[in-house]
Amino acid sequence: MLGIGAHDALEALSGISSAAGSCVWHVVGLQRSVREWAIRQGWGGRPVRQEQAQGILVAALGMLAAQSRYALAG
Repeated sequence: MLGIGAHDALEALSGISSAAGSCVWHVVGLQRSVREWAIRQGWGGRPVRQEQAQGILVAALGMLAAQSRYALAG
């Protein structure tokens, strides 16, 4: 991630315990599939549907892209 590190990225997503932070950590950081995260980890230990997990990942990556642009501008 250009402009911000892993810790800053997770903080921008409200930490690893948030749905976005957990999803990004497991899918991007640990290179697990979205499906695997949805079934095994989910949000707060509760499974989520794969379609919801995909939406969580897309939204989280959008937030990180915006944060990255902000960090580079500053």
